[in-house]
Amino acid sequence: MAVYSVLDDASALASLPGDVDGYISICGYGSLLSEKSARSTFPNLINFRTARLTGFRRLFSFVGAFFFTHGIANLKTQEIAALSVEPYEDETFITTVFDIKKTEIPAFIQREREYRFLAVVKTQDIRF
Repeated sequence: MAVYSVLDDASALASLPGDVDGYISICGYGSLLSEKSARSTFPNLINFRTARLTGFRRLFSFVGAFFFTHGIANLKTQEIAALSVEPYEDETFITTVFDIKKTEIPAFIQREREYRFLAVVKTQDIRF
């Protein structure tokens, strides 16, 4: 399983090691799988690519107010859950990875404020 830690706020994310130019890698698993969508929050992202993330699984288990306030939820068809990720041994999924300046972290937290953030350590099981 991948090694990870919970990040409680923007300062925790900003304290993660990045490269020498102040960039940090972000994994996307829902709307951030789309480069166009990722660029709506991170217009200056670089190095957009795919990766395999082991030790996690995707699931539709989170109902957020955003879906209702933006007219995305459909009660008739019960399409109300957002995609989330949870640690799960022996599972793997395809993710996207892209690099953003650490100064863009507040926009990331604002966009995804209903989620928790995890730091995932790159290992042989996580191929960036």
